[in-house]
Amino acid sequence: MSVPDTLAVLRALAGVPILIMVVSGHRDIAVAIFIVAALSDGLDGWIARRYAMTTDHGVLLDPLADKTLVLLTLAGLSFVGAVPLVLVAAITARELLVSGLRVLRYRAREHLVASPAAKLKTALEMCAIVLLIVAPSLVATSVGVALLGGALAISLVTLPAYFPRRGARLRPRSVTERS
Repeated sequence: MSVPDTLAVLRALAGVPILIMVVSGHRDIAVAIFIVAALSDGLDGWIARRYAMTTDHGVLLDPLADKTLVLLTLAGLSFVGAVPLVLVAAITARELLVSGLRVLRYRAREHLVASPAAKLKTALEMCAIVLLIVAPSLVATSVGVALLGGALAISLVTLPAYFPRRGARLRPRSVTERS
């Protein structure tokens, strides 16, 4: 496994200890792990481009790792009452739908790269999460929830880009086509 792919997997796995730290009240540890994991998102992409390590599966793995990190952390924040459950449920539903569509497109050899809007959405989510972990005050919570709402709005506007074009037929590769 390449360095960028390893960083993506570690980013996804970081959601578990973050969730545990948030729920157990160790927000300082949770935010430290979250910030390192969030920064790894830029680092893995830079390494992949700089050292010609970009791969089709890396293009799929990277956003799935981001989604896993965000959703596990939001689950913890929702559990402690820092984020409304309805907002977490809406974000989760959208991300699961998009992840499924990404996998279908990947299997059909249609690889989606992150758009500037998708990168903005992820940045808003990550900034919101840092605020929500660090400062559980009314102002920070309000700003964090507003940023998550903005990220959700962007994600809904960009949702059609993940569906196949009209008339396109997603055909998974056959077993003999896979390598």
